[in-house]
Amino acid sequence: EVFQSTGTASKREADRIASKSEQSIRQEIEDARNGQHEKYFFEAIELYAQKGIDLYYLPTVNKHLGMYPLSQITQELIDEKARIAFPNHKNSYVVRAFYSPVCTILNYAHRTLKWCDKFYIAKPKIEATPPVWAEMEWFEIVWEYCSPEFRAFSSLLSDTGARASEGLSLLPETVNLEEKWA
Repeated sequence: EVFQSTGTASKREADRIASKSEQSIRQEIEDARNGQHEKYFFEAIELYAQKGIDLYYLPTVNKHLGMYPLSQITQELIDEKARIAFPNHKNSYVVRAFYSPVCTILNYAHRTLKWCDKFYIAKPKIEATPPVWAEMEWFEIVWEYCSPEFRAFSSLLSDTGARASEGLSLLPETVNLEEKWA
């Protein structure tokens, strides 16, 4: 038996409020038995976890959003919980560690489970830091301590902009230095 104040001195009003409350509780129990209860974020995480996919960031997301029904998850709530979870981190980390897993779970709840509508999440803007390229003086200092092979390799990469994997895949017969092609 549950005792709860109805907040009224009128017995008739109190009985009406109590009856309405009991009906609501009975309906929730019936819905839960029929699998029609409101779905929570943690339930979507649990089902997603059963797929055997890497769950590295999901415990943090679950800690902050797990007890919310999917219907109550909003952009404002996600933004608030992300900054609580990672108050001193750069936007790039917060996107990777919080926003991306949230998007994954919400997409899974929408596409696979059919528990919620499609939800678009705006992620924080990530400021791209322009690269700082090494000057030729730096290479000249470093090359004093390198083997001739590495000097040639690093020269190829710095002069052409080729990736290391591209430079490593070159063979002498596939390079023509006079005509400058590879």
